[in-house]
Amino acid sequence: SEINRSKLSCILSEVNVLVIRIATGVDKHFIDQISNLKIIATSTTGLNHIDVDYAKSKGIKIISLRGRKSFLRKVPRI
Repeated sequence: SEINRSKLSCILSEVNVLVIRIATGVDKHFIDQISNLKIIATSTTGLNHIDVDYAKSKGIKIISLRGRKSFLRKVPRI
């Protein structure tokens, strides 16, 4: 079922950590909706989907796989 905007706003106001599994856009407008956000974690090596400068200016820590590509070589081929 869909979550209406007021319910989503209520949920976002409680969020401290945002975990992103895909390259979903996290821009200034989205960050501003999450007033208690402390950490954005993404399972990607790139950060072009996150407004990193704005997040850092708000004291939000970014955790990602940037610069950690060696694990990709260890993935077994199927």
